[in-house]
Amino acid sequence: MTKRLTVSALVYGDEYASIFIGSYLPSFLDPKNAGGLKDRVDFELFTDQATLDTLKTSDAFARLQQLLSVTVRRLPPGLTHDQRYGVQGTQIRYGVQSAYDAGQCWMCTTADSVFGAGVIPTILTALDAGHDSVIGSGLRTTAEVVTPAIYNAQRALPASEFFQLALPNLHPLWLASLWDSPHFTPIPYCLCWTDGRELLVRKPAIDAWVVTPDKDMLGVQGSSDMVLWRHAKNPKWFTEWHELPIVLSEPLRCFYPPWALGQHASVSGYLEWARIHIAPDAIKNLETVWRFAPAHLPRNPELRTQSDSVISDILKAHAQVVA
Repeated sequence: MTKRLTVSALVYGDEYASIFIGSYLPSFLDPKNAGGLKDRVDFELFTDQATLDTLKTSDAFARLQQLLSVTVRRLPPGLTHDQRYGVQGTQIRYGVQSAYDAGQCWMCTTADSVFGAGVIPTILTALDAGHDSVIGSGLRTTAEVVTPAIYNAQRALPASEFFQLALPNLHPLWLASLWDSPHFTPIPYCLCWTDGRELLVRKPAIDAWVVTPDKDMLGVQGSSDMVLWRHAKNPKWFTEWHELPIVLSEPLRCFYPPWALGQHASVSGYLEWARIHIAPDAIKNLETVWRFAPAHLPRNPELRTQSDSVISDILKAHAQVVA
């Protein structure tokens, strides 16, 4: 059965308006993504009036309106960066309800999402095959480098080229999340291992990029990677990034400073953080291995061994705590 998809984007403030115009729209509207899919894809924009006025001055936003049906949902004025998770909760509640009422699938994105070539057709293929949701993981990079590169290219990059841009420009939050980093992060939403060629990530949060709303999902609250995956009944998983290449291109100030000097990764430290910041059942999501690498690159088994060893210790210690 052919399904229609509403892609929702949260965009507010001058900084994120610039990122949205510079990298989101050129990659999303590429003919290899949503540019030629008006019969399958609609667009939903959550923004405030000041940001909308800025977007309307850009050729990229005019092209979006030419290529797709666009619905604008107004946010209140004066929103700050620190309110972003609360605002995303608004996006989820209203977006899911609207998609449910229309009988459509719903994709949750933010201004800093950047799409590799073929992402949207890949998602539609998964939905047409009978999956109710699409789950993957974005590669977190620095907007200061990635946004100008995509803006200059004015296209969606193929996965291999995209990876060569993204890996050397990881966001400091992920660099500080390397398990053997000498200065570990105080906010370890992701645990990372890399050999400089590929990257493995384990995390409690899961990016459910697309969902098919049902009654149980209406009124859901929280950030997308903490709540939407819980409602997936027949998901299509993309644990290999090159199969669904999406980047989250965030400003350096986001999650800054990411390091805590003199703090090292430890099982006890991670569990103390998890006890406060994640739901108890989300710890099991650490079992999933998210691999970021080009399609042709052979796996480095040593990275997987290192990762498995640490996660095994975390899960064992957690089981003892809750027993």
